[in-house]
Amino acid sequence: MRFFGPLLLQLLVLLAPAHLCAQTAPASPILQTLGPIDAESDQKASVITMRYDTKPAFTKPVAEAHGSFIQVVLPHTMVLKPGVFVEAKSPYIRKFTVIQLDEDTAALRLFVTKEAEHLVGAVTVDILENRVLVIMDHERAEKELLANFNGVPVQGGPSPEQVVKGTEVRKDIPDPIALMGNAKADPNTIAAASPTAVPEGASVAMAGTVSKTKAKKAVLEEAPKEKWTDGIENKLVAVTIFCAVMLGLLVAIKSWRRVAVKALAPGADFSLKTLATHALGPKQRITVIQVGQEQILLGVSPDGINFLTSLKPQAAEPRIQLDPSMYQRTLSPSPKRPAARESQGVEPLQKSRTPESRSDRPEPGSSIRYGVGDAGIKNFKDEGHRDQESLEDVTRLIRKKLKDLPKV
Repeated sequence: MRFFGPLLLQLLVLLAPAHLCAQTAPASPILQTLGPIDAESDQKASVITMRYDTKPAFTKPVAEAHGSFIQVVLPHTMVLKPGVFVEAKSPYIRKFTVIQLDEDTAALRLFVTKEAEHLVGAVTVDILENRVLVIMDHERAEKELLANFNGVPVQGGPSPEQVVKGTEVRKDIPDPIALMGNAKADPNTIAAASPTAVPEGASVAMAGTVSKTKAKKAVLEEAPKEKWTDGIENKLVAVTIFCAVMLGLLVAIKSWRRVAVKALAPGADFSLKTLATHALGPKQRITVIQVGQEQILLGVSPDGINFLTSLKPQAAEPRIQLDPSMYQRTLSPSPKRPAARESQGVEPLQKSRTPESRSDRPEPGSSIRYGVGDAGIKNFKDEGHRDQESLEDVTRLIRKKLKDLPKV
């Protein structure tokens, strides 16, 4: 018992600090998820709003300057889509993004248009419920930039009138338009128009420029002038003449081809033409075609096309040249012709039958029946008033035939 008492006391002393530390150690914070982020900007300020699922447990973070961007550290924050850049549409902030620095720390980075160290003083961070607001005051940012401006001072310096009075103006420069208009003039005239003396008070650089200009003019005067290089007008004239000549050649070639095609040799035309077609039946016909100067008769049927014959063109009959005196003698009256016969008049022909004398003419619209008899063609239609006349005509015809019978 004496041995176990001190040992138990030592064990209690060793375990007591660990138990006390376990009771006093704070619980590890829970990670919060960062939600959507949006940005707004107007003439006074630019605001970036970050939304959490719950109210943030950390205190207000501080903005830090890092060269070209401003960083706001967000502890105990998890980003679902890190590294996505969003346009800020602000005069001082181009774009921003949220990145994951480690397992439980995120950061908002603002990429600014000026030096970050000059704009970080205008950025403030506030926590409102479940939102974290990053605000940049434009007026304060402008003051910070002016305070750190190292360029040319805006105020002070000489006035515009003093600058104009202190500027030396050269008046010996010739008019370039006049030089271009007198390009074809005498080179001596152009040299006389250009200044050669350096004005008083001119600098050494101005004197060097004048000497270089004189050297260039001397080289241009010594260089031989080529033909058609005097001005742009001559080049335009040359191009116009060339285009006109080429257009004339094209028109001439096209016209010559048309004339050559029309004026072919007698046996050089091999075009196929259909001259005539005659149908012999529902599916049979004969066709005359011309190939060049030759005409061919073909028979066309559903079975095929058959060559029938070749039609030769009719040769022109030779003409006999007659003596004009012989032609006059044939037209002159014959000397052996009796004068009484020549003087005898020709009796006019009399009509053997007039339309009025025909008693057998049918009435319009009536039926007719014609036949050939002794008196010629007549109407044999049976009519009541003509029966007697027909009977007499038949009797007269029988008697005449009996008289003409030969005697035995």
